[in-house]
Amino acid sequence: MAKSSKRRQTGSSAKKQLQQTLAHANAQSNPLATLPSAFLSVNITTAGSDDAPSKNNGTIHYYKSPLPESILQQCLDLFERNMGEMYKKSEWGFDMEEKRRELMHEDARFLIIILEDASSDTAGNDATDADDNETTTAAAAADSFTDDIIKNITSPKNPQQQQ
Repeated sequence: MAKSSKRRQTGSSAKKQLQQTLAHANAQSNPLATLPSAFLSVNITTAGSDDAPSKNNGTIHYYKSPLPESILQQCLDLFERNMGEMYKKSEWGFDMEEKRRELMHEDARFLIIILEDASSDTAGNDATDADDNETTTAAAAADSFTDDIIKNITSPKNPQQQQ
């Protein structure tokens, strides 16, 4: 058998295996459900309002699209703050409506850290208020955390060169 024929068969087999793996992953209602809770707990240190370090405890949550509107909006705000300037300078351009469509795609999946927030436990807050408070805190922590990551990453390729 010729080398090119073997490569095609191997490539086809790998593609089929990848498709099966993706189908299996997409069929799961919550891939985090089998993990012990210790693996879903995170500690994040962010700059507080007075630039003093602030430690926050949070939990990783899995979401399928569509996200609740409050979380979707916070993801879009975070994207704009952290990536907006880079996208404006790139050949991709900056298109928030396109990003919204991308995040709302039926195949979109999300891992979102929800931080514990003492104010969400106070009397008078209903579940929606608590969710908004927690996700606002999570978005702020993620914003700070992402800024730190972006400062420390060196990409081997310019984003405009990546295909």
